[in-house]
Amino acid sequence: MSNFEDSMKGFTEHLAASIRERGDALGRVREATDDLLEGARGFLDEVKEAHQAMSHDLHETMAGNRSARHEAVTAMRDRHRDALGQMRDELRETLAEANRSRRDAVSQLNEAFQTDRRELAGDLASASKAWRAFAASR
Repeated sequence: MSNFEDSMKGFTEHLAASIRERGDALGRVREATDDLLEGARGFLDEVKEAHQAMSHDLHETMAGNRSARHEAVTAMRDRHRDALGQMRDELRETLAEANRSRRDAVSQLNEAFQTDRRELAGDLASASKAWRAFAASR
């Protein structure tokens, strides 16, 4: 049995060495896994920081663009209001001038009418006198 005992002893030692080697291998796998996780976490932290920096830059850019657009719109609105005011003033002046011209034209027409009426009345009065003188002389 000594041979059997030696064989079992050798087999047990082989199993123990195999278990130790597997334990060592598992330790190395665990260490590699931990290193990989640590690297992944570091990478994700770097991505997160880069994203936050880009986000901050984007917000600043958008805010700057927004204020620039706001200033441009305000300037355009002010120019538009000024142009409308100028157009309104010009329109008022044009209307006032047109009203003065219309009143002058109506006044001239009225004067011409009154003059023509007086002349017609004078002509009718002269014709009436002439008719009476003609009728009386007959």
